[in-house]
Amino acid sequence: MRYIAYIALFLLAACAPPLIVHVDDLPDNTPLNEPVYITGNFNHWQPGDPMYQINRDSEGGGYVEIPRGIGHLEFKFTRGSWSSEEVDSCGNVIPNRYFNDLSVQNIHVEIDQWIDMPEVFCDGLELLIYVPPKTPFPAEVYVTGDFNDWDPSRSQFRAQFVREGLYRIELPASYAGSAFKITRGTFTAVEVGSDGRDIENRFLTSNREQTVTVDLWKDICLQEHPYRYIVLTHIPNNTPESSQLYFASNTNGWNPSDEFSKFRLMPNGDYIIQIQNSPSDIEFKVTRGFGWQTVEVGPNGGEISNRRLKFGVQDTVRIEVDNWKDLSN
Repeated sequence: MRYIAYIALFLLAACAPPLIVHVDDLPDNTPLNEPVYITGNFNHWQPGDPMYQINRDSEGGGYVEIPRGIGHLEFKFTRGSWSSEEVDSCGNVIPNRYFNDLSVQNIHVEIDQWIDMPEVFCDGLELLIYVPPKTPFPAEVYVTGDFNDWDPSRSQFRAQFVREGLYRIELPASYAGSAFKITRGTFTAVEVGSDGRDIENRFLTSNREQTVTVDLWKDICLQEHPYRYIVLTHIPNNTPESSQLYFASNTNGWNPSDEFSKFRLMPNGDYIIQIQNSPSDIEFKVTRGFGWQTVEVGPNGGEISNRRLKFGVQDTVRIEVDNWKDLSN
């Protein structure tokens, strides 16, 4: 008799209409081109099962049908993987949703946030960001770091404008200890120190409120200091009088005799060249042209490492050449 009862229950479930789960509201930042799925004990918790994709509507919601016969229902919503599962209004992972009323045909739910795109954090970290006076307005200011794979412009890490010169953002308390920097959407527009040079990574503390001050922006420095000057204050005494000196670098394809990268002799005997500033490091060496046999070398004639000019606001850099490769013996 028990076996017959089980069969009857199975047939009843098979003939019963499906359970319709209505998603009345999706988070506002849910990408329009990304599918949303329901996953649970009815599909072995596969987070991106195409059989259980939400039929989205134009009003910010949608629905999905689940067949009967499961018994009690446990489920969650994702955007295709567990790295994009739903979380609560404070950004915390939620317990499995639970439903066991088999007489109901429709249930209604709302999704607060996505774990990879949170916008609100309760009891989290408040970061206050003071930006320099020359920050373009309106500006989009972002926090980038370990917690978002150093993406300089991910929308959920865009700080809110508070007033002129001040932005704020809420971050999860779990981010404490993470390295970060402030950008305006790209690493060309990343914060730099007062000397225009790259700064060390900042670190989030466990304090409820943390304040950071951006000294300068790299792209603004580049606009205000488009050129830099390299001055050769000393060359070897055995340098032929008629020598031309060249700037060979990663900015000109390491051409050892580039006519557009030639030092100019000054009245005081120094040599000078104007180069375009770059947000990236410039590596270079000095040559006398005619190939790499005339490149500069160390005091004992040994090869030297590439010189490195880091981005900054220092207009003039002075260097000395110890020896030439072809004249070092």
